[in-house]
Amino acid sequence: MAYNYNYNRHNSIGGNWHLPPPQGFSGSTSNTNTHDQQNQEFLQQKQQQMQGFRNPWYNHNQQSPGGSNTASISQSPTKGIPLLQQQQASKRMSFANNLPTTYEYDDQRHNAPPYIHPPTRADNPFNQYFTNQEVSLGNDRRMSAAAAPTVNNGYYNSFVPQGGDNYQAQYLQNSPNLNRRSSVGVSNYQQMPHYAIPPGRVKRSPSIVEYQQYQRAVQSQRVSIKRRPAPKAMKVYSKFDLRPKVHQQPKYRRCSVNSIHISPVNALSVYLTESYTICQPRKFQYSKSTNPRRVLTKPSEPKFNNGYDNEDSDYILFVNDILGTEEGRKYIVLDLLGSGTFGQVVKCQNLTNQSVCAVKVIKSKPAYMNQSLTEVRLLEFLNANSDGKNFIRLLDTFMHKEHLCLVFELLASNLYELIKQNQFQGLNMKLVKLLTRQLLEAMAQLKGFQMIHCDLKPENILLCQPDKPDIKVIDFGSACFTRQTIYTYIQSRFYRSPEVILGLPYTESIDMWSLGCIVGELFLGLPMFPGTSEYNQIWKIVDMLGLPPKHMIEVGRNSMNFFKKVPPVEADGKTTYVTKTFDEYVEFLESSKSKDDTKKKEQANKNYFKQRLLKDIVLNYKLPSKKMTNSMIEKECQERLLLIDFLTKVLNLNPLERLTPQEGLKHPFVNDVRTDAMGSGGIPTNDGSKQV
Repeated sequence: MAYNYNYNRHNSIGGNWHLPPPQGFSGSTSNTNTHDQQNQEFLQQKQQQMQGFRNPWYNHNQQSPGGSNTASISQSPTKGIPLLQQQQASKRMSFANNLPTTYEYDDQRHNAPPYIHPPTRADNPFNQYFTNQEVSLGNDRRMSAAAAPTVNNGYYNSFVPQGGDNYQAQYLQNSPNLNRRSSVGVSNYQQMPHYAIPPGRVKRSPSIVEYQQYQRAVQSQRVSIKRRPAPKAMKVYSKFDLRPKVHQQPKYRRCSVNSIHISPVNALSVYLTESYTICQPRKFQYSKSTNPRRVLTKPSEPKFNNGYDNEDSDYILFVNDILGTEEGRKYIVLDLLGSGTFGQVVKCQNLTNQSVCAVKVIKSKPAYMNQSLTEVRLLEFLNANSDGKNFIRLLDTFMHKEHLCLVFELLASNLYELIKQNQFQGLNMKLVKLLTRQLLEAMAQLKGFQMIHCDLKPENILLCQPDKPDIKVIDFGSACFTRQTIYTYIQSRFYRSPEVILGLPYTESIDMWSLGCIVGELFLGLPMFPGTSEYNQIWKIVDMLGLPPKHMIEVGRNSMNFFKKVPPVEADGKTTYVTKTFDEYVEFLESSKSKDDTKKKEQANKNYFKQRLLKDIVLNYKLPSKKMTNSMIEKECQERLLLIDFLTKVLNLNPLERLTPQEGLKHPFVNDVRTDAMGSGGIPTNDGSKQV
């Protein structure tokens, strides 16, 4: 079978690799001159036909036991690697790599196993292995480039032939240990110049020299028109002396998924997910939908309603949850606005019109569900019959996972947050008057509808916009009509009226008591009656305003919990009542059997004001500014006297004598309020600045 020369020299499958090269090929090593002549004749005959190629894995010194020249698998560079030896018989290996690979034997004399040196990345494979690198003539090195002695006197770039062809043949004959094998075909072996190479000198291949000369020629052609100056070192004194070269498309930069070249820093920071996806597309697959969702409900452990509710029957809300199932009535959860005994309020966005709103998610308990249905009925009544300036608007209602959801318009912060932003200092008197008038107008409308809010407090009064004093009343979850009062435990403790504490029937007047407490807190910055319990609450009320009327104490079903009878001194004297002391109330709690399981440890009273009476507290409160003139101070005192008169009438312990909303609107404290009190548009504080 003839040796096939019709192959691609970068393809290891095109040729018959299992056959030795034909006789007379330059790879043979013979000591006779006749054999050298045959080699030259054979090369001359094949010169015009095809470029020659040496079998890189054939060894002439090692043949089969039969004396034939057939190649042995043991001569493969994969000898010593069992896995590759098993695959070699069935699958040909491809050597069409862009980078060179060098295989070396550490010590052939001791038959040591071969050791593979992986190559480093370089643009020029010839410079990688032959530039400034000495190669011993006595070692058997298998190179990735055609190797032949080409160095003259140790200088790489000189071409001075010494000795001609005869010297080369003699040198090859006298160097039996020189056995180079190349995986790159070299054309016209017989026409290559031969040089004299003294023993022990570094040798180079003529193909390498020709390649480097070609590179220098191309480079000289590029710079022949205008030669660039040689780089020089310069001193750098600051960052402005640096002139960085910015590449629009740097070499060897990794491309992202969208074929955009990114820097290594961005690949490991901003485009980290893309980098992992490129490296391991099957193992690493990232999607935003698989991100852990931020939970908004506490506690977040599922317990009821098929895992949708927690132990408090609150719906477990996550960010980006979708509330609602019908088209056009779906809302995506953005953040939590607040929570209470009724449920939770979350900030949502309508997926249909992209409007932002507030959704109130009621607990799944039947009692809260029924009360929320009453709230819906009252809100629909207010939206239909009121002007909508003083009450929040109900936009939509729907059911979601056994929870009633109420959709409201989104408002700004509440009055408590406004006081908190002012560091719990009193607000400007003009702002207090303006807010008081709006509250009176809202209570007047509720009284006209015979409706009771039952939970009026600063947290339930919201600003329409952060920089304007327009307010609206919210949270009608405890509201009811005057003739349909059901609940007895209503109103927040700080704003709870005396009749509710004593257990008396109540009317719209309880909202006026809460309004008086709110107005006093807006001016003082602190609650007027911050009681820790109902006993402490009624004790603070009595300590500031005096005892309630005798008939209220006698009729109230809870009066004896907080008051005690005092026997008359004289025979014709009347029975009076006094508030129990702290020790007496603690003894009453201990003796009470019905509250053994639910009673809490009573706390001692805490005073937040130096004065006791309402008049002294208001008059001795600090002035809004230290730079006030006498006329300004006199005007401030007159306004404070009006505020005291207003609060005294609103905070009347007798609900029958308490000021009504219509009467409050005629009071001089709020009757002279100008609509342009805000001036430039900010919310003024007590120190004269603008509250935003």
